Parts: sequence; structure tokens; C-alpha cells
Amino acid sequence: MPHKIVHQLNQADPEYIGHILNSVSAMLGKYPDQIAIAVVCFGPGIHLIAKAPQRPIPEELRQRAKGQAEFYGVRYIACGNTMKTLGWGPEAIEPFAEIVEVGAAAIMELQEAGYAYLAW
Repeated sequence: MPHKIVHQLNQADPEYIGHILNSVSAMLGKYPDQIAIAVVCFGPGIHLIAKAPQRPIPEELRQRAKGQAEFYGVRYIACGNTMKTLGWGPEAIEPFAEIVEVGAAAIMELQEAGYAYLAW
């Protein structure tokens, strides 16, 4: 893809999550079929992509993330370290998301692969 961006999502605050999902939507609209987007979820942000979030994440936001992944190829990435801290196994994460050992390493590796890094 000619354009690549990685977002960090490390908070469970619905307003914060909404801003990131809006940014993802805006980028998809501006660069249709010309952008690769990854959202790395760690710390409290991992609850967005959990099957049974332990933080109050509105279902509308969870469905938006799922739709972005399934219909537009947005990669939602779960941090294995955060999952380990929470005592979660792979079954705790939505099937549209992928799991990596270390979320921060995923951000670094994506940057090394040419992804622009966006933190909120």
C-alpha cells in the first residue's frame, strides 16, 4: 500500500476510542484501497477487542472496530503482555484481532516497515 499508519490504543475511555475509530474512518475515506491501517491495543485499550471486556466499552464502538477489520482490512492487534497480566488466553480476544507477544514491539516493527505512528 502506498500509505501506512499505525495507531496506539491504550485507554478504555469511550471518547478516546471514538477519536481513534473516527481517525481510522477518515483515513479509509481519504485513501480508499490505498492505505494499510493497524491499531495496536494494549493496557486498558485491549478491552475494545475483548470478547468480554472488563471495562465499560460501548457496544457501538466494539462493532465499529469489528466492521473496520472485517470490511476494510484494518488490523486490530492485541498485546500478549497485557493479556498475560490480565490472565487472558487467546480465547479472550475477538476473532477479527490478532495477538502479538509485545504490543510496543509491534508498533516499532510496523514503523520499521514504513508505517507512520500516530498516538493520541
